[in-house]
Amino acid sequence: GVSTNQHLLLAVAALVAFASAQAIAADPPMRKPGLWETTVQAGGKTFVTQVCVDAATEVKNNAATDEYMKANCSKYDFRREGGKWITDSVCTFGGMQKVGHTVTTAIGDSAFHTDGTTIADSKWLGPCLAGQKPGVVMMDRSRTK
Repeated sequence: GVSTNQHLLLAVAALVAFASAQAIAADPPMRKPGLWETTVQAGGKTFVTQVCVDAATEVKNNAATDEYMKANCSKYDFRREGGKWITDSVCTFGGMQKVGHTVTTAIGDSAFHTDGTTIADSKWLGPCLAGQKPGVVMMDRSRTK
């Protein structure tokens, strides 16, 4: 069977995808190449992930996330208003339905802030670490807030 920790990890992965999708639909801002850290607040916990991004993995990630959201959401409305991306959605993650409303704001070319039913902050940390492969997400950095 699937352990509680595996369920939690799947939920965090879904939340990270959900937060990321807020800024990648119709007119996606692309993250610049390098190491990005995303902090997601959910269920009284803070989850931190890091990923090395390059242009090829960013395009692939955006397409995969968009496809995932379309497959798992009965509603997925996205619009851009100036420098903000607004998403309203009804999605099922891990058998649980989640109604979402978020507003994502780009902060220059090195950060994004998402506020709403999901709170997330993504920031560029600099170049990828030596030996780090683009697209590999490090998710073992969760902690209780």
